Amino acid sequence: MKEILRYQLEKYGKTLMLVNPAMTSNTCAGCRFVKEDLSLADRILTCPKCGLTMDRDYNASLNILRSAGWELSSVLVELSPLPVATGYGHGGASCFTAPPFMAG
Repeated sequence: MKEILRYQLEKYGKTLMLVNPAMTSNTCAGCRFVKEDLSLADRILTCPKCGLTMDRDYNASLNILRSAGWELSSVLVELSPLPVATGYGHGGASCFTAPPFMAG
């Protein structure tokens, strides 16, 4: 799969960069402090060193971009925080199943 993706990207002049995602949620995108006690239930990262507060997934995406060589802005801003998921497992998404078709 990786080779197919690499081929398709190179066809359009792009490069595939693989980044290790380990500790990207736990590492502050502002100061690089690693918060060891962050659990999966913690959806917001608040850095005890620099005070930066943001959604842990957004923080991880910034760290992945930095690992890939991107220059991040000197001022990290989360324009609007993501809503907290309130459903059971799928962020409140629900599934509708149509009743079975009956001939006749």
